[in-house]
Amino acid sequence: MAPTATTTIVVATPLEERADKWCTLWGSSDNVNCRSGTSTSYNVVRIIHNGERFGVRCTRRGQTISGNDVWDYIPGWGCYVSAHYTNDGCESGVPAC
Repeated sequence: MAPTATTTIVVATPLEERADKWCTLWGSSDNVNCRSGTSTSYNVVRIIHNGERFGVRCTRRGQTISGNDVWDYIPGWGCYVSAHYTNDGCESGVPAC
């Protein structure tokens, strides 16, 4: 009997099933700057609008904003946003960068 060929199908994994966690900007009536590093001295890469959703890959400590020194890294935009402005539970289960 001759050997048979097999085909392997690779399915792309959506954002929700990868390491990124969905978070939302909230608690500010203004837009918030997403920066190239973990303080307000870094360049603004993108402006995030109140209620906007984004994927967070990891967290890093940085400048304290209103008592919170955690910053969330958003790989899709290549920038950090202060966790002070993200929804409750956003950082839960997210590893350090």
